[in-house]
Amino acid sequence: MLISASALGWACATSSPSGKVPVNSGTLRLIVRAYKVVSKPKYVIVSFRSVDSCGLAVKASPFAPGDQVVISLTITNTGTLSATSLKECAIVINSYDKAFTLTVGTLPTRLPAGASVTVTETIAFKSGLKNAAEHAIMQGIVTFTGSVCT
Repeated sequence: MLISASALGWACATSSPSGKVPVNSGTLRLIVRAYKVVSKPKYVIVSFRSVDSCGLAVKASPFAPGDQVVISLTITNTGTLSATSLKECAIVINSYDKAFTLTVGTLPTRLPAGASVTVTETIAFKSGLKNAAEHAIMQGIVTFTGSVCT
């Protein structure tokens, strides 16, 4: 599974100002750091590698029906602006059709510049599958985004 973090910023406005308006400039950059396995079955191997400066690739296998892997990762805002409306988007690529789920723990509503938050990701392989599902491999992409509202 690939895990990467990227930032998407936009301004929030509800009306058209008139006269001189101060303009705030800065950056929003979310980076995934400090990742580790929290829990997993003994036989499941989890590997990590960096992707660009803001991402993380994860591959986990073999899975048996009902298995879960929990990882923790820290998201840091290395920019100069606070992030709001943090969201996670997951794309799962696996060797067994749509049998995996990927869920993220609670994300904060705001991440100030220079601040970090640690969240958990749970990779679950559905239970009740036939024996042919054993040894499944899970890979995917997780992206964290936020907006900038001034």
